[in-house]
Amino acid sequence: MPRPGLAAAARGAEWTINHFFDELPKLEKRRGAALPAEQAVAAAKSFPGCTATSLSTLRAMQNPKNAMPAVFGPTRPVTQAEAKSYPVGSLHRRICEGALGIAQASMAPKPQGEAAPAATFIYDAFVVEKKKLESLRRAYIPLDQCLRAARTFRGWNPHNLRFLELEQQGLTNRWTTPGKVAPVTRAEAGRYAKGTWPRAICEGALGLRPQLEARMHTVEPKTLNPMALKQHVTNAVGIKFRLIAAGTYMRGSPATEKGHEDDEMLHLVRLTKPFYIGVTEVTQRQWQQVTRQKPRRYKGPTFPVTCVRWDDAADFCRLLGRLDGRRYRLPTEAEWEYACRAGTATRFCFGDDERQLADHAWYSANSGGQTHPVAQKKPNAWGLYDMHGNVYEWCIDSYDDYLPEKQGATAANPMLGMSPMQALVDPRGPNSLYGRINRGGGWIEGANACRSANRNHFRGAAVKTWMPEFLGFRVLMEAHAP
Repeated sequence: MPRPGLAAAARGAEWTINHFFDELPKLEKRRGAALPAEQAVAAAKSFPGCTATSLSTLRAMQNPKNAMPAVFGPTRPVTQAEAKSYPVGSLHRRICEGALGIAQASMAPKPQGEAAPAATFIYDAFVVEKKKLESLRRAYIPLDQCLRAARTFRGWNPHNLRFLELEQQGLTNRWTTPGKVAPVTRAEAGRYAKGTWPRAICEGALGLRPQLEARMHTVEPKTLNPMALKQHVTNAVGIKFRLIAAGTYMRGSPATEKGHEDDEMLHLVRLTKPFYIGVTEVTQRQWQQVTRQKPRRYKGPTFPVTCVRWDDAADFCRLLGRLDGRRYRLPTEAEWEYACRAGTATRFCFGDDERQLADHAWYSANSGGQTHPVAQKKPNAWGLYDMHGNVYEWCIDSYDDYLPEKQGATAANPMLGMSPMQALVDPRGPNSLYGRINRGGGWIEGANACRSANRNHFRGAAVKTWMPEFLGFRVLMEAHAP
């Protein structure tokens, strides 16, 4: 049956390429077999908003060497009998009809030439056409105009707008070639024909097109009942997750702790939402399954993937979400330390005794100068491995002081001089591509760098270019009501 969040589409509104990519893995899982590449491409072409980039991504997903057939079994052609077995108006039936050529092809037009039908002006196509326009004008669109334009296209939502914001910041602030940034003007918009992509984007940037309400392509989350959530979840590519309940803890370290740094000011943090976090760091096998790329420094399938930039880790989370429709991201610094401590307030997750660290972590004293396979040491009390040592792990936020106004937290009081019992609620550091936090220490570090409270970050150019062998990541999966 059509999903509740897509009821409007089931009643006759056009499905878009967004819906196709969301639902294809679910259809293939339901039928126990992947669609042949040629049928998958034919189905994609029948959805408004399909572009050459969409087809390139789809062909990679359907390649027998990649993860999709491995997860959902061998390929099997769609038949008319199978298409008729799905309810009329459902997206599964719509995909099958597209694969059989029953639904008419609806490729998105190119930015120049004939006017684009209004039905093709959707968010996914906007992302592709914006890049073409910026290449044409030889200047990037400012972030505020870019986000304003994005909200005028059907199918945008806060989740994909977040990725657009990060991408645009990276383009306009690139440290090597900063790139020219030029605001869109009315005169520029007037140079493009009405109804074309450049004209539509420019008018959106100038506020001349109506802003549309965000529409999520998934079921809206219900109020979470922690008792209804599974404690352990394994996703389509074999990543194991552990449920972490909402709670309160002391973040940072006391001045008396061995190895304490000035930026670890002790304070209370309250996390209001449960979440799932990877039991281990992302492995090289999992990296290959999701990205279809060999790791830059390959050692073995169970070794943590390393030499990854923050952008690489964020892209992995986005691609992983396309496989099963769940929402993945990197953890915030507050979520990471909460999961690492596992209810403790000591130097390490197991206590203060540094002599026990070798039982829980690979670090400079026992690593032999290299990474090791995940889950070889003792886990913390919540069943998470390698939270200390092996490789540093990226967080989603950037480095800043533990101050309410700089952590996006709901605390009205200043942190300096405040009582430790006045909590920061769901704190999150600034959104900047420079100074991204990484936590946990690595095989190259001593015991102090592997402490639960230790903070590390790269400044300036290192965020975009430095890919050390002691840096990896683990994934957070957002918890939603079943």
